[in-house]
Amino acid sequence: MIVMKDRIKELRKKNKLNQNQLGNALGISQNAISLIEKGENNPTVAQISKMAEIFNVTTDYIINGNESAKDIEPIEREILKTIRDDRTLYSKLIKMMEAKKNVFENFEHLEGLAA
Repeated sequence: MIVMKDRIKELRKKNKLNQNQLGNALGISQNAISLIEKGENNPTVAQISKMAEIFNVTTDYIINGNESAKDIEPIEREILKTIRDDRTLYSKLIKMMEAKKNVFENFEHLEGLAA
């Protein structure tokens, strides 16, 4: 299963950027990019948004891998703004979104077995 850290690394390489170049574009260090790609740190909401612009993908694709996702609803945007500076809440949100994706993938797999 590909998780956010792997998608970020994959997108960076696909766009022929090294960690230092991506870090400069985001206003963070190469070391910070390395920690994100290792899964030792999560990017902020603002960084995910900027990466989506740089890589020309949706924020939902970076977080969940959903390629045809619509932009988030205004209320979701407000919620993200409220929690973006709280690393504990932010980490929990990322884990919840990844868990949601896993539930849907498992459900689709079970549906395929039942067919």
